[in-house]
Amino acid sequence: MAARSGRRRACCALVAAAVSTGCSALVSKQESPLQVLIPEDWHDEIQVITVETRTDQTIYPMPGVPGAKFINLGASQEWHGLFTKPKLFKQWLDKQSDPTKMIVFADSADVLFGGCSQEQLILNYRATVAKSGGVPVVMGAELGLDPPPSGAYTDIHTQFADRRKKVQSILGLDDASYGDVAMCEIKRTDPKRCYVPSQQQVKEGHWPCAGPCSWPPALTFLNSGFIMGPVWAMREVVQGMIEHEELPVDAPFRNNWHDQGAATLYMAANPNKLTLDYTGSLVLSMHQMKLSESLEISSGLFVNKVTGMPQCFIHANGPALFKLNRSLIAYEKLPPGGSISLHGW
Repeated sequence: MAARSGRRRACCALVAAAVSTGCSALVSKQESPLQVLIPEDWHDEIQVITVETRTDQTIYPMPGVPGAKFINLGASQEWHGLFTKPKLFKQWLDKQSDPTKMIVFADSADVLFGGCSQEQLILNYRATVAKSGGVPVVMGAELGLDPPPSGAYTDIHTQFADRRKKVQSILGLDDASYGDVAMCEIKRTDPKRCYVPSQQQVKEGHWPCAGPCSWPPALTFLNSGFIMGPVWAMREVVQGMIEHEELPVDAPFRNNWHDQGAATLYMAANPNKLTLDYTGSLVLSMHQMKLSESLEISSGLFVNKVTGMPQCFIHANGPALFKLNRSLIAYEKLPPGGSISLHGW
């Protein structure tokens, strides 16, 4: 009963935030202040654009709860590092005839669908955009900062603190909401705590672990494994990422640079173009997050234990990949509509 009450409060908070900013769960081209067109095919299934070059399939179901599918731009393409994703995605965006069409882009190998409704997905998106001051593109937020060079050039944890708090207020959250379920470990076999060093330390070549947390821990850093927004705005953001592909030759950890760092630098320089899902309601990035305290399966859906709401997407990024496998195994063993607590690191 307590879990159900918490879920109801979270849903009511989301609706209240949406109403206060003029949002509606039933979005049309005419109503939306962003001139966003919801694709008609979303009434049947949520389409998610991805780039996966290890298969020739162009369309296939997302893992997790039935109801979403990948549209794969990577079929029959060659992989040339992580910037392959934004480059192929940009080519596809440039071919789209309707600039107002809403798009979701996600990584394929480590993302599953949690089962939220299309209405909840759109409502969460629009509330996040409104609380961010009308910023049209939303990326995932995570507990850990990666790649290292971005920590030497910008501090988005501090820069976007006010925006983060405003977005968190949609569901009555604060930094401790996810900070309390953070692990912030160097690695699974080494539980010593790991936090982002100072910018000067990063410039001097110090980086303590894969994806260190902020201090105090918060869902605050950018994760480019999930992007949502209209075509016209996506074009600008993705092009901006591509333009940050090259770093100065003397940049620390230069060989570990990839599209996520490029998006971080782009957001720092263009705060009116890109914001993050600080509530974790659109996508829950699992790196440095305790599985048992952040997710459960209830009535056949993946439920975010922090928000109390059905989770839209789950990204088991980096070292958290095994959490996706653990979650899928648990889900597939359940009868239809079943429930189970998720355990483990």
